[in-house]
Amino acid sequence: MPLYSRLLLSFFLGLGIVAYLLYFLVYGDRGLLALWEIRYELQKAQACLTLLKKEYAVLENRVHLLRPCSIDYDLLEERARAVLGMGMDGDVVVVLSSQEAELQTMRPPQ
Repeated sequence: MPLYSRLLLSFFLGLGIVAYLLYFLVYGDRGLLALWEIRYELQKAQACLTLLKKEYAVLENRVHLLRPCSIDYDLLEERARAVLGMGMDGDVVVVLSSQEAELQTMRPPQ
């Protein structure tokens, strides 16, 4: 086999190996695209964790207010009414349609 043919064969063989490695560097199971997808999933999970931590803090505060050592009677009454579905004599219940409720929230306080 002449020297020129060997060099040409070696060149194309090397080029094929490099192309193969570059393809799997980008598209492989642990390639660049997979890395970007994992980073995106991580960002979504961290955002979800932040929301859950805020919700947990709110619930923890409400539980603290219902403990016997630091009971908030207004909160206790609110929860009792919500759970039991009861009201007291003299309570006035105003039922607004969803459209009226939206108008109430948009109106500036007077």
